[in-house]
Amino acid sequence: MGKLLDRPKGSIDREAVGNSSSSSYLAPLNTADPDMSDRSAHKIFSFCFRGREESAQSGSAINIELDVLGNSAATEDWISASPATTGMNGAIHYSCCQNYCFSWLDLPAEEATLVSRQAGECYDGLLHTAKTNGYEHLLRAWNYYPSINCGAGDDERYRKFSEGRAQALSDHGYTPAHYPAGTAVGTQSGQRMQIVLLSGKQPGQMVENPRQTSAYNYPREYGPTSPSFARASHHEGTHSDQLFVSGTASIVGSASTHIDDFWGQLDETLRNIEELIADRKIVRKQDKTPLLRVYIRNTVNEDTLARMEDRIFAQLGRESRLILLQADICRAELALEIEGLFWLEPA
Repeated sequence: MGKLLDRPKGSIDREAVGNSSSSSYLAPLNTADPDMSDRSAHKIFSFCFRGREESAQSGSAINIELDVLGNSAATEDWISASPATTGMNGAIHYSCCQNYCFSWLDLPAEEATLVSRQAGECYDGLLHTAKTNGYEHLLRAWNYYPSINCGAGDDERYRKFSEGRAQALSDHGYTPAHYPAGTAVGTQSGQRMQIVLLSGKQPGQMVENPRQTSAYNYPREYGPTSPSFARASHHEGTHSDQLFVSGTASIVGSASTHIDDFWGQLDETLRNIEELIADRKIVRKQDKTPLLRVYIRNTVNEDTLARMEDRIFAQLGRESRLILLQADICRAELALEIEGLFWLEPA
């Protein structure tokens, strides 16, 4: 399976979550317990960003090389009523509960000419690990690596990354009908390739946006290989469903819109998200309120952040939880993108 899986497997352990701090948000995965709280839950995985708090030291966590903006939270703790089994498969870490599995890696990023190969090897290892553990259905993918917009034309690092990812997915038998919701953004001062996959034992339903061309059908002008992700993934549960919304930007059809207009891009992005959640009954209570990551390319002041938050709250609900992050967007002309996790009432 390539270089990533050549090391021996690590040990197995189990870990329960403690009380979350004010700088952390909880993201409960679907379970058989509708009243699960942070006191009765097990932490499955944590995303930690560079904020005001010390990074989490848990083995089931990744420290993403993105800076937190404003006063937003710096950590997401994903929890479940069932305990986690954790371990390593070569360079790949995994943490699996009853119905879900996180697999992830954190490696030094290769130089630009080797991005395609590295992305392919990374995805090959991640997919192999998830499938071997019994979680073959892809639900969500997060991709973080430096200098995403560097390189001209087809030599751009994002286009090279897309090539390697698509090849690995194809090699493992995944077609567009199986693609997960996805995010790919660039770290502005990081040096590592950091990829996280969330997969399940049961498939999700891929969701597309009628306002946008499906990413996997982009025309040739956006690269020799189209990006391999769905606009969203809807996963059914016993007591609530989950809608994983991909990193969403100011794109209509396949074209970027509102160039050099931050507020126009924000409004177009929110319209695209509204299309994905339209007519869905969103849960807005306890720890199942909408959880959003907002990626912003350029430095903005506190007044701009506050104004931006007000617009997001007005569109998506004031109870929404935001993590604001400094990041490069996959297209150089885009100023921001937003991803989301929404809990839905079962149909």
